[in-house]
Amino acid sequence: MDDFFRLTQTIIFIIMTIVIIFGVTVFFGAPYVPSLSSELTKMFKKLYPLSKKDLLIDMGSGDGIVLKVAAGFDAQAIGIELHPVFSFLSRIRLRKLKSKTKVVCRNYLDFPFPPEITVVYTFSDSRDINKIYQKIESEAKRLNKDLYFISNGFEVSGKKYEKTYSSFYLYKVSVGKNK
Repeated sequence: MDDFFRLTQTIIFIIMTIVIIFGVTVFFGAPYVPSLSSELTKMFKKLYPLSKKDLLIDMGSGDGIVLKVAAGFDAQAIGIELHPVFSFLSRIRLRKLKSKTKVVCRNYLDFPFPPEITVVYTFSDSRDINKIYQKIESEAKRLNKDLYFISNGFEVSGKKYEKTYSSFYLYKVSVGKNK
């Protein structure tokens, strides 16, 4: 009976730990919603054709699927993920693509974009989309270069998108004049 009680306590502890870890993320970022690689592949073909000239940053990279798809187009990709469990799982998922991908466990709003960046992707929520756009504007100005921004699921209020495909919106964030 003691063994059963200890096992039950352990299981409850593990479940509560997982709930707390994933629950805390909701307060600091968007909840985890997996993306389909087939849909991402179609989007990159139709909306923004990635190539080896591109460096993509995925803000809130979750399980790393966007990075994996980007690497399939021969692009470089950096995932910024606040959640340590997802960062770890992404690194495992992408271990064979280390030459093309990198995962950073950090708040994406504090991450300085490298000069080689060309495009930013996010699957965020309506609460954060404008903050993300402002971050991209700030980095475009700092780097003195135009950047492309792909938002999955949400339009940026007050900004005109260049193209749309399914639930994806493509914006050009210009240094001189933002749309």
